[in-house]
Amino acid sequence: MTMPFFSCNIDRRGQKIRAFIGTLCLLSAGLVHHFFEFYPVSTPLFLAGIFCLIEAARKWCLLRALKIKTPW
Repeated sequence: MTMPFFSCNIDRRGQKIRAFIGTLCLLSAGLVHHFFEFYPVSTPLFLAGIFCLIEAARKWCLLRALKIKTPW
């Protein structure tokens, strides 16, 4: 039997790491946008930050759902 694609697949440690990475990406995007207004960098950083925060909130990792092993 296989697990559903969007089922919880990370523990509390992985959740905290993804939340930290997401917050760091959002802060970096804000700083790049504020000081340089360089959209080709700030937009992907913003989107990556939002995605990491969604992963943390759902306790879900895309790479693990695709059967790729991650250290956390």
